[in-house]
Amino acid sequence: RVTRTNNNGTLEIRDVYVGRTYLLKELYSPENYQLNEDEIKFKLVEKEDLSLEIQILSEDNFDTVPVISVNSDNKDLLTVQVSDEPKYELTITKVSGSNKLRDIVFRIKETGKLYYTDQNGQMVISGLEQNKEYTLTELDAEGYYLLADIKFKLVKQADGSLKFESSNSAFQNAAIVNPTDEDLIKANVTLENE
Repeated sequence: RVTRTNNNGTLEIRDVYVGRTYLLKELYSPENYQLNEDEIKFKLVEKEDLSLEIQILSEDNFDTVPVISVNSDNKDLLTVQVSDEPKYELTITKVSGSNKLRDIVFRIKETGKLYYTDQNGQMVISGLEQNKEYTLTELDAEGYYLLADIKFKLVKQADGSLKFESSNSAFQNAAIVNPTDEDLIKANVTLENE
């Protein structure tokens, strides 16, 4: 059966039965969030003291400890907190010295989408996912050498901070803004023309 989270990301699963195995999988996520790929297999079990507990049967687990309660119909109700990772938006500024370059054409290989720098030498790539590697290819830079392909991936560090993994120093030193966990992450990179 399909059920929805509330505005706080809390999911209430009604009519949960002792001894039955359940699989929790996210089917849809909000526009600026990545689909959570976790598949949480669990079972409600009765302990010796007749209290109930959740037994996790999969590698994936809930973000917080589930709460078991009884609803107004005297049926077990399982409440869990679920979360998704926000996607990010990447603004690239293409420059040559102090000049901002317009009409430079790039492609993200994995999506096939083309991007063009505007009069300020900038282009914005939206909907990128954390922990996914992308390849940025410069296709047209009239009068300039083309940059070599740039592979990059935005990853969350153990301390919760975000950092790009890339052999390109501009990406390694990118400015990353993530005001709260609920907002779209924004990253800014300046690429110097050759």
